Amino acid sequence: MKWYAARVVTGREYDLKKKIKVSLSECEVYIPRQLVTDVVNGKIAQRTEKLVPGYIFIGTEKELPVQVIDGFIQIIGTVTDEEMDHLRELEYVESSDAAPLAGQKIIVNDGPLMGCKGTVVVWEGDMAKCKLIFQGMEINAAMKKEYINSIR
Repeated sequence: MKWYAARVVTGREYDLKKKIKVSLSECEVYIPRQLVTDVVNGKIAQRTEKLVPGYIFIGTEKELPVQVIDGFIQIIGTVTDEEMDHLRELEYVESSDAAPLAGQKIIVNDGPLMGCKGTVVVWEGDMAKCKLIFQGMEINAAMKKEYINSIR
């Protein structure tokens, strides 16, 4: 399968995906997403957002015909299978139970520091030593894996 990167009007990616699937039913349209963790009204909320807004990736066995579709800007070029694999690796996978790596950004999801954002400094056993921002100050804290979520 040959993959193409296409520039589209931001916010119209899913509309264009539907239109392309109607006109080219044999193709695959991919819009990579990532998980974003926020604090909303004092509670942890997770949502997904587009990894590369304004772009869609179209995979097809045939040559991609350039069509005039409202919201479609242009085909940027081809994308290798390795680049597509990398995009899929960046996308959020719900079954991942991996602990955040040293240097990774985190958010505390429970306890008195819930909602604080920070960075993992080092892992020691089942505890992560973290630098957190608490009330505008940077503090050091040791946190168990179950109390932190990775963020981007």
